[in-house]
Amino acid sequence: MEADTALRNDPSISGTIYWNLAAVLCETSDYQGAAAAFEKALIFHPQNEPNHYETRLSLGDCYLGTAAYAKARECYEKVVASAYSWDAEKLKACAGAAKVLYESGEYTQAASAFETLLSDCRNDDPNYYNLLLWIGGCYEGMGIKVKARDIYEKVVTAPCAWKADKVSAQEALMRLTSSGGSQVYH
Repeated sequence: MEADTALRNDPSISGTIYWNLAAVLCETSDYQGAAAAFEKALIFHPQNEPNHYETRLSLGDCYLGTAAYAKARECYEKVVASAYSWDAEKLKACAGAAKVLYESGEYTQAASAFETLLSDCRNDDPNYYNLLLWIGGCYEGMGIKVKARDIYEKVVTAPCAWKADKVSAQEALMRLTSSGGSQVYH
């Protein structure tokens, strides 16, 4: 009984418990359950501390995973606008916002957002090729298949691209030569 009272009265412990629960739920792809746990964790992390924005970023990712695009965009915008969030979190939030645009079918705006992020990456960074993959998907979504093909070929031949990105790019190249299919990136 005393332990329960101590847990309820210590916000850092409660916030950590909800954060860990959310992380486990994310690992099992239960984004709805993870979002609920991250929402509870936010209660215990005030806006003037860095953990608040790490939690908000993760919450945005969960909303993206459940196709709650307006909520995801709101989370990402709050991370970018905060003076308390780290630069790395802001970059991740910008990437999340670009993915929201992509998933919403706003391919032109998404391509522009991904290209802005690409300008901050070196071409020996695997993230560079992940961003290229998303840009290729944007061009494919806009029906500009020649540009999409060129980008996918760059990803496939890049020595430092992640294996999963190379596989996605190869699948996209096969899709471009066939009559359809759908694109899915990570």
